Amino acid sequence: MNKLLLTPALFAVTFFTKAQTVINSGITMPAIGSIDTIYTANSAVSPEPGGANATWDFHTLVTTPEGVSEVVDPATTPYFSSFPTSNFCMKLSPIGVSGSIYSYDRVSATAWEQLATNWAGPGTGDDYNLAPEAIVPLPINFNQTITDNFQAAGQAAGTVDITFDGYGTLITPFQTFTNVVRIKRDWFGANDWVYNWFSLNPFFYLASYAPTNGNFSFLKGTNSTGVKDSEANSPNVGVFPNPAADKLTIVSATTVTNVQCFNYLGQIVPLTIENNSMNIAALPNGLYSLRFTQENGKTSTAKFIKQ
Repeated sequence: MNKLLLTPALFAVTFFTKAQTVINSGITMPAIGSIDTIYTANSAVSPEPGGANATWDFHTLVTTPEGVSEVVDPATTPYFSSFPTSNFCMKLSPIGVSGSIYSYDRVSATAWEQLATNWAGPGTGDDYNLAPEAIVPLPINFNQTITDNFQAAGQAAGTVDITFDGYGTLITPFQTFTNVVRIKRDWFGANDWVYNWFSLNPFFYLASYAPTNGNFSFLKGTNSTGVKDSEANSPNVGVFPNPAADKLTIVSATTVTNVQCFNYLGQIVPLTIENNSMNIAALPNGLYSLRFTQENGKTSTAKFIKQ
């Protein structure tokens, strides 16, 4: 059973007068190729109440990068034949682990459903082909609870209550987002539930909280509209292609005089740089950070994925 949903949603939210709110079936799918970084934080901080015009403030949490998520075309993935009705797919690449796992979803006018989670072939993850589990039934109104029945292969049938329990402002360790909605999913008989927060531009996963282990998870929000806590005045320095397997090229409006590379533990990783080209072929797969120093003395940062 999937507890932390690291997948973007595909729906429009309509706000009416008197704070009546409904999630409709207007599809606003994030573009294929959208990439974001997954972070986790273990904390005793409360997820805070729901309700209308709520503020959920988690900006003080200390996060750890866990992996990278990418929206992909299901038909191009290695396991599509097992989930041929999937029309939305997330590829998840954990840091320090070779290979990727996939979440296969199906979106229709009546529900956003998961067909498989954490899938890397037979014997991995959960296969919901028997009876898909609804992530968001459609339409769903503010403060409405809808019950869904589901079953994963090799497991007993299950039931989940899905409640649209709040909307307002979400403050993460990375950005502040307005017009955010929160969905609570509560599994019958499992003494287990989870909160998921979504932005609306597009309707995109931003955060999750599971009380069983006190874990928060966040997407940095690269593909969502928010106010960044920093980097607003960063110099224009970047790298391409990203992800990359062997070489990265530095693109900068001014001359770069020094580059430092850091792994997810914050350790400096040596790189060979020549003519604005970096050789990364020997690096283990994963997420890395770069710190650039320019001739004008300014510094900036960028991230890349080695695959």
